[in-house]
Amino acid sequence: MKVFSMSQRIYYKDLEPDAELIIKKDLELYNCMLHKAFKICFDRAYKDVTYSETDQRMIKSFYGTNDYFPLSA
Repeated sequence: MKVFSMSQRIYYKDLEPDAELIIKKDLELYNCMLHKAFKICFDRAYKDVTYSETDQRMIKSFYGTNDYFPLSA
């Protein structure tokens, strides 16, 4: 299967300082969410911890974000 994608590449060196900061903060937040999601999964699998909420809802409420980040994490 061939996939054709047409997009403009944006290089970090060409960004304005405000855009750099926004992207960096988003990546840090996403990384924190990945670590939290792994910890939740690890606790459920190996430490017999039970939570009353789903993983996505816990991450969403902990970080106060919309659905995109927690679902992708």
